[in-house]
Amino acid sequence: MTESQNTLLFLKIPLFKDLSFVELRDLFNELPLESHEAGAYLFREGDPGDSLYVVKSGNLEIVLAPDTADEMRLRFCGPGEYVGEMSLILKRGKRTAAVRAAELTQTWVMTRDKFNECIQRWPHLAYAMVGIIAFSPMCCPIRTHSVSARASSRRDRWAAISTTCLNSRIIASAC
Repeated sequence: MTESQNTLLFLKIPLFKDLSFVELRDLFNELPLESHEAGAYLFREGDPGDSLYVVKSGNLEIVLAPDTADEMRLRFCGPGEYVGEMSLILKRGKRTAAVRAAELTQTWVMTRDKFNECIQRWPHLAYAMVGIIAFSPMCCPIRTHSVSARASSRRDRWAAISTTCLNSRIIASAC
């Protein structure tokens, strides 16, 4: 993949949309690249979080209750998409779902320390993060409390929350 293609992937990420081509190139060149075999977990639900993962190639699955009869796939993330954004700001935050590679997948990894360094270099990233958090699934349980309280199982609660989050994102992107 060329530098131009890498830059285009990063331009898809709302957090980095206001960085220049040169700044984006510098950023992805500073981030470590990890390879994950199909079926390998990047992290599991309940793990402490401290990194954002940006997909360079391949696909990630976001799942609840992995490897059980109740397993529920929430979505796939492909090139230019990311997981783990809340871990950049929540120091003692726990992962709310598991993420595994659906196929051989390469990801750039941004740790919380690297993110803080980036905010020092490019302060406007802090404002971009506020916009991302406003429509994060982490915020949805608050808005969907009455829906999730009526759901009988954990799977039903997450389905209700996921549906509401998806609807919130569709509405927000239309504005």
